[in-house]
Amino acid sequence: MENIYEVFEAISSGTVVARYLVNTTRVQKAIEVYKECLFLLNEASGNEKEPFISAYITIWLGMLKGYYLINDLTSVIECGRTLIALLRACGDRQGEGMLLGGLGNVYQSIGEYGRAEAYQKKALVIIKEIGDRKTEAKCY
Repeated sequence: MENIYEVFEAISSGTVVARYLVNTTRVQKAIEVYKECLFLLNEASGNEKEPFISAYITIWLGMLKGYYLINDLTSVIECGRTLIALLRACGDRQGEGMLLGGLGNVYQSIGEYGRAEAYQKKALVIIKEIGDRKTEAKCY
């Protein structure tokens, strides 16, 4: 692909196809499409990740959802950690807090209660900071 616009067009189409595959229970294929989108984005962005953060978030979030649906919790955690860094980089405190809480739930489901509590506490700090009382109650 010659320019960044073609790459974004391909990535946009790819994420639409991947969401369709998830919705039609072809999750493994959807994950493969998301990975291809990630590859294209990495090739196009080079060392400049910041201008492309929203595209990275879309792809990683899609992969996280896919892995969750097929119950690959190790991959959910890996995707979640990457997403936390991306959300932090773009200043999305609410997204970061909700994802931290979600990862806490994943750790709890696999019996890692110490990590689960640590993630929930981190989530609670952020959620309180932004004043989201409803999510704060979920954290407790």
